[in-house]
Amino acid sequence: MSEEAKISRRKFIAGTVAAAIAGIVVGAGGTYAAFAGARAPEKTVTTTVTKTVTTTVTAPAASPTTTPAGGIPSGPIKLGVITILTGPGAMLFDPGLKALEIEVEKINAQGGILGRKVELVVKDSGGKPDVCVDHFKRLVTEEKVDYVTVGATSAEACALAPIAEESNVLTIIQEGTATKLFEEVDTSPKYVFRINNYDALDAISHAIAIHQAWPDAKKFAVIGADYVWGHDEWEIITTVLKKLVPDMEIVAEAWPPLFSTDYSAHISKVLAAKPDVVELC
Repeated sequence: MSEEAKISRRKFIAGTVAAAIAGIVVGAGGTYAAFAGARAPEKTVTTTVTKTVTTTVTAPAASPTTTPAGGIPSGPIKLGVITILTGPGAMLFDPGLKALEIEVEKINAQGGILGRKVELVVKDSGGKPDVCVDHFKRLVTEEKVDYVTVGATSAEACALAPIAEESNVLTIIQEGTATKLFEEVDTSPKYVFRINNYDALDAISHAIAIHQAWPDAKKFAVIGADYVWGHDEWEIITTVLKKLVPDMEIVAEAWPPLFSTDYSAHISKVLAAKPDVVELC
């Protein structure tokens, strides 16, 4: 980037910030003035100023709408969707699919995108990483989708990311919040993007909140889903707690499989250890 471009960009940002601040100050001042005026109106003065300004502008001749290089394909835009529609995880992801369907219906009713309708090709992974990867490969090679969006667990996201990068297909991940996704698995992403926050943000604030709520707690236990997300959350939480409570002790850990429905044995194990706080991951 040239020095002129850098200076121009800096000036632009500075000007934008200055304008925003000025808008806030003026808005606040106007509000104050309005209240002050209402509080003590002593005299009203009306001044009318009339000024006429004539400006001549020569508009360029209208030009026909240009067509992107290579033209616009006539077929629909195919969006592959992999999400969890069966099993316990469906309650988390089915609402997202319904929202997507509503939005696509709205876009198509308005003529689509550049005249192209959007077509969804939906696959159910059931929350299983191997099934998720298989669906992705089929969507790309057989269905010939243009893009893929994935409502995924962290385990699915970590399994899928390398495959998506190799396929050179834009892939948007919803959920899949494990820290390791972009710190260990896909460290130089080009085609994979995640639209959610990631575990560190939740876990750090969670640990701080625990300490604020129970400042005298020293014995901690966890009941967590036995997969990448549960372990990632617990590792970060305990790392922070050890800073806040140097003499903390982990008295019990229970790791039921993801989407388990019976926690009786795990609850009994944890309560027997007599913890001050039980974390659920």
